[in-house]
Amino acid sequence: MRSIILRSQLKAGLFINGLNNLVKCSNYKLRRNQSSTHGPLSILSEDEQFFKETVSKFSQEQITPLIKKMDHEHKIDDELVKKLFENGFMGIEIDQEYGGSGSSFMSSTLTVEEIAKVDPSVSVLVDLQNTLGNNVMIKMGNKEQKEKYLPRLAQNTVSYKFYGVKYSILPM
Repeated sequence: MRSIILRSQLKAGLFINGLNNLVKCSNYKLRRNQSSTHGPLSILSEDEQFFKETVSKFSQEQITPLIKKMDHEHKIDDELVKKLFENGFMGIEIDQEYGGSGSSFMSSTLTVEEIAKVDPSVSVLVDLQNTLGNNVMIKMGNKEQKEKYLPRLAQNTVSYKFYGVKYSILPM
């Protein structure tokens, strides 16, 4: 059965790389258990790996228990949003001088990926806050605007409210 699924995915153009069972495509033929001469596309630094594990643990402990409640209420839990801010997940790329984590886009990506494994809706909130909302001010704000607004975006203000968007999925 696994062979049929793999073949159909290969024909559809999807390539599967497992840790123990690398699959290679050669004219749609599968060759199993071959070692790869290529390494992973990216290797996480020790800090990035620790960060990833921290986000994963947070997601399991803080988000998982709230999934049914949030799905039933059709909104993201307000206390969870506060915890996301407290743990620095909502201001990842904002410099430390403004109250953010002062980290990289890679850290932002790792955060979104790890949270998405538990709850994709929460990961969308974190992704939009970090990659869209915060970056507008980081890249386009003048010095005075950055001093006034970046601390709020890093510590307690969801960006859609900050920019005056009337419709949202996150009532607060």
